[in-house]
Amino acid sequence: MRFIFPFSIDSIFSFFNINAFTNISIGNIGLEYVPSDIGFAKTPVIDVGIISVNNAVNYFLPSANIYGSINPMQILIFSVAVVWIVGMLIIFGYEVFLFFRTKILVRKAVFYKDNIYECDNIPTPFVMGLIKPKIYIPFRLKEPEISYILCHEKYYIKRYDNIVKIIASVIVFVYWFNPFV
Repeated sequence: MRFIFPFSIDSIFSFFNINAFTNISIGNIGLEYVPSDIGFAKTPVIDVGIISVNNAVNYFLPSANIYGSINPMQILIFSVAVVWIVGMLIIFGYEVFLFFRTKILVRKAVFYKDNIYECDNIPTPFVMGLIKPKIYIPFRLKEPEISYILCHEKYYIKRYDNIVKIIASVIVFVYWFNPFV
């Protein structure tokens, strides 16, 4: 949860109260590794609590040009923000494209029973939908196979995996640059 949300709830019962982390400044919204005014600092620095990481990152942060009209750190922050937003838009656009392409593939699906549809254009069974999820299966499946696949797909619906997948996609949109996502 700490990875996903950019804020934290302070508590005396926290892993971050260990001595190794006491030099991190704590703001109103939790731990502050990157100062909010870093774009205006004469010598920008970050403090993540690990000296070797601090030294490696701080070495590459540009110092302010006191004679220039724009701080190089502000240019860097703006450039990174533009790249981040463009990356989010590309990934979001690709996900929207895949969704509509799948909707076109299942457009001619035939009702089988309950919330199950058979379709000739799909290579594998899947669940699609948020409020009333539907199970789509290929036509070529035999009866013993169908019962196992339907059990499997119904379990996805029971666990709300269709909703979890959307939440995971939003997390990927925001944190696309992070290899751990």
